[in-house]
Amino acid sequence: MKLSGACALVLFPACLLQAQIERSPLFIPPANLLTVRGELKIEGRGRPQDYTAEIEPCRRQRGSNKSAISPNGQFEFRDLAPDCYYIRIVAGPQATLIQQQRIQAGSDRGTVQFVLRPEAPPEPAAGYVSLRELASPPPRKAVKAFEHARKSARNRKWKEAVEQYRQAIQIDPGYAQAHQELGSLYVRLAQPEAARAELLSARRLGLESPEVLGALALALFQLDRPRESEAAAREALAKEPANALANYALGASLLYRSTDFPLILAHLARAAEQIPSARLLSAKVRSKTGDIKGAIQDLTEYLRVCPSDKRAAAEATLHELQARLVAARR
Repeated sequence: MKLSGACALVLFPACLLQAQIERSPLFIPPANLLTVRGELKIEGRGRPQDYTAEIEPCRRQRGSNKSAISPNGQFEFRDLAPDCYYIRIVAGPQATLIQQQRIQAGSDRGTVQFVLRPEAPPEPAAGYVSLRELASPPPRKAVKAFEHARKSARNRKWKEAVEQYRQAIQIDPGYAQAHQELGSLYVRLAQPEAARAELLSARRLGLESPEVLGALALALFQLDRPRESEAAAREALAKEPANALANYALGASLLYRSTDFPLILAHLARAAEQIPSARLLSAKVRSKTGDIKGAIQDLTEYLRVCPSDKRAAAEATLHELQARLVAARR
């Protein structure tokens, strides 16, 4: 049977295209596409879902594909042509390379397995640790200096603690937790500019813990920057509503722009157990609002734990408030 001219013009290009596809090495029939499965095991600290799996052809003809890793460590890539591939485990927004394997899809059998054995760093406050420290733990010398610094700080040997934290940072400038602890210590020592520098370093290194943000909020308040202090405090409280430093900083910062005294007093009350001066500030707020009895109660609590060099001023204020209360009752 002969084809008419119009039919021939339609079918010939289609047949030619089909022949080209079938001869082309780039054409992979769907039945030949493969699935590559992988598994990430972590022996020590860390969670599989904090990492991402990537796959990329060895010849780099195309970009990489990503796969989330489930909490049980499983991941997979589908619809792959038989070829050579690199599979990587990466971490963080910058896709920091952790491990990599080369496979031949189609000939390699079974599941591609990765095992991470991160060294256990010192226990971070509230379970927070930077991705950099998770992927590349600090050297042992840095960790040893860090632990000595913590011990010195617990024993109120402030100068020794500062020197030892600095030693840890000198050994490993990327030791985010050492920057955090040193910054928090500077806040305690009323050196807010030094505190701010260390805490910002911790944030740049990826440590966004409530402790970093709370200490930064208090340092900014000490620097008379209440709006920035308020913003940092709110970030901290979004992560940990009970954070004492953040509650104190927010309560104190709100005094600059708000007359919502019940809210201010609520934040100060959450801080008072760990920061005694919160009761002193609370007493001033209550006195300002006319709650003399409440102010006396706060001052009485503060005097039980206040530093000796602050006692005389606090006692004088207490006597003044008691006199005002007596006068008001007459």
